[in-house]
Amino acid sequence: MADGPRTTNLNRVAMSDEVIVNRANSTGLQAIQDLAMQLAGSGAIASALNAIALVSAADYARVSYAALNAVTGASNGQTGIALVGADRGIYERQSGAWVRVADLPSDTGQAAAEAAAAAADADRIVAQAAASEALAHRTAIEATEDRIEAATAIITNYRGAWTTGTAYAVRDTVMQGGVQYICTVAHTAGTFATDLAAPRWQIYQGAALADLASQSSTALGAGMIGYERQRTTVASRLEGVSLLEGKHNLRDFYNALYTYNPGISPGASPSGFIGIGYYGDSVSPHVWASFVQQIFQAIPQGAVIGGTSFSIPGPSPATFTGSYFNSGSAVVDWYANDGAGGKADFTYLPSGGHLTLFDAATMTIDMGQQNGFATMRAYFAKGPGMGTATVQLINRDTNAVIDTQTINLADSALGGAKVQWNVSASVKYKMVITASGQVVVLSGFCGGFRSHGIVPLGFGRGGSILSNNNYSSNAIFAYLMAEFNCKLMFIQAKEENAAVNIPATFSRFASLPACSLLVIGSLPDVTSEASQLAIQKIWRDNAMANYAAYFDGYRACRNYTELVRLGWITDGTHPLEPANRFVAQLLHGELGILETFGTKVYRNVAAGEVKASAFRIPKSGYSLGDAAPTIDFVQPYGGGDPDRAILKFIRELWFGDPTAANVMRLSQYGNFGLDISDKDGTGMGLRLGNIIELRNQAVTTAAPGPGGAGVLPTTPAGYMQFAINGQQRRIPYY
Repeated sequence: MADGPRTTNLNRVAMSDEVIVNRANSTGLQAIQDLAMQLAGSGAIASALNAIALVSAADYARVSYAALNAVTGASNGQTGIALVGADRGIYERQSGAWVRVADLPSDTGQAAAEAAAAAADADRIVAQAAASEALAHRTAIEATEDRIEAATAIITNYRGAWTTGTAYAVRDTVMQGGVQYICTVAHTAGTFATDLAAPRWQIYQGAALADLASQSSTALGAGMIGYERQRTTVASRLEGVSLLEGKHNLRDFYNALYTYNPGISPGASPSGFIGIGYYGDSVSPHVWASFVQQIFQAIPQGAVIGGTSFSIPGPSPATFTGSYFNSGSAVVDWYANDGAGGKADFTYLPSGGHLTLFDAATMTIDMGQQNGFATMRAYFAKGPGMGTATVQLINRDTNAVIDTQTINLADSALGGAKVQWNVSASVKYKMVITASGQVVVLSGFCGGFRSHGIVPLGFGRGGSILSNNNYSSNAIFAYLMAEFNCKLMFIQAKEENAAVNIPATFSRFASLPACSLLVIGSLPDVTSEASQLAIQKIWRDNAMANYAAYFDGYRACRNYTELVRLGWITDGTHPLEPANRFVAQLLHGELGILETFGTKVYRNVAAGEVKASAFRIPKSGYSLGDAAPTIDFVQPYGGGDPDRAILKFIRELWFGDPTAANVMRLSQYGNFGLDISDKDGTGMGLRLGNIIELRNQAVTTAAPGPGGAGVLPTTPAGYMQFAINGQQRRIPYY
């Protein structure tokens, strides 16, 4: 059934009737009929479905804001919707007033009334919509949940906050302790904990299990929209349904991975950097951090720099002398720093993450005990009014100055600049920056860089909004993205002004170096579900329109109640690390990076353990007579003698097939000896025991003296000299 205008004989409701939804008195069918009258434009069934689900979920819906504002008896936390006019939008009751929390989707209030009037009741309307071809443009998970929400809105009766002594009927819903419950047994309320344990209540998630299983009514059980997917467990909603859309838009990132990892090419090794960044507010690094920590299992961390967080290694905290301004610790208040501190400055970076050193001030960047770096780097902003920076590279252990560079940062326009040294992997370093005049250090990107790997890049800032991030210099942002080959950017924010700032963000990235954009739909929080889903829709629509990928973090976690149940959120706003790791693992499962680039694996781990009766390292396609595979102990980063490997607890080393004849082995002889012999320990070979030292010493070559037949010459031809148990010994030879 295709979308388009259709005609019916549905009796129309007068436009003057402002009331669309009042949950308190079960105005349900009226909601559908009035909504149909308001949807007067396109005739798209998918648009009608979105609007019906949205309006039916509200506590109060009115045609105009004036009518919504006239509502009496609304409680704080309840939601309201105004469908038409300049004030159309989604509202939440706060401190006795309606506060606008999100815009309505652009198609709400415009679809044709005929699209919503396909049948005489709401269940059939939604069922026909679910069967339409328009649902092909929505993910399966969205379609299922939206249809259930629209259908069950009519078979439930919201009663507000739970109150003792109140008579409740089956399918009444109440709020208690921030959680919505549905009544399963008619009763008069006593103590909530007792009633819950009876059980007379259960947590309400859009449809009760009893509703899904019921065969007593065509409105319940198999008659409900989505029954086939919902009847087993709620988790079955995710079965076979991808939460990642637009994976094909991550082409730049995948191309960088293919270029970095040469696979099985003879003699090939990884080279260069791949930058993975995050952009947005305080939630922007959450899933990003877990994602890059997991990718480090296959591709090593290529840089240890100051802008990383959430257990990703970085330098020691910087130390200062003199007068300076640290935007990273300043309150987010306005765009520009007044020079006195206290206000974060987004002039230079999207994260506001820079340090301004005033004349003669110093900043020390200390890599601590970390080494193994190929280069040490310090990054700066250049531009009008900038001074000069002098940077010293210092051996951290000896405190000796290795080298000094000076850079003039004055320029007619903003941009990026750096000081860089090629360094030894075995030395630990620190850098000291001294300002002459005003110097802006891009501190989040200073530190030690290895020869290759993933560079974690922080472009997000807690407390910011996207308009803050978007205010920063495009020239500096583009410079850093190019410098670190940034090819994947996580974008995540709980945006306050989504309808304006989200499109502006995508417009900005269109002017920056080519980079794959991955939008993470934020995980659930304590704010109203309606407002969160409305913002998520804006994110998703903009991602799809701008060739980005979108991962639905909200639906991956089901809802806020589920996060609370699992103990994955405690402050109501920021999901904890287990939730972020869970979403990152789902994302890795969708992308397949760790498997795709496993033909030549470089694992950066502190320790590994394999338990097996036999451990074989075959060469691909290897057969007898071919060049044998090689185990190469590549020079590691730092520690001891970097050119030597350590093998422990070796019993035997065989130089061929142990079952073949005349194959030599190297093994321990007794407690103190070394045995080089054939496989049976007899015949060919050499056994050495209790010999402390053997060395090739100088040999005398005097001519042998005369001797009789069968008698050794009186003078040996030379001597072999040994140190045995600390004593020098000479053995003559003739």
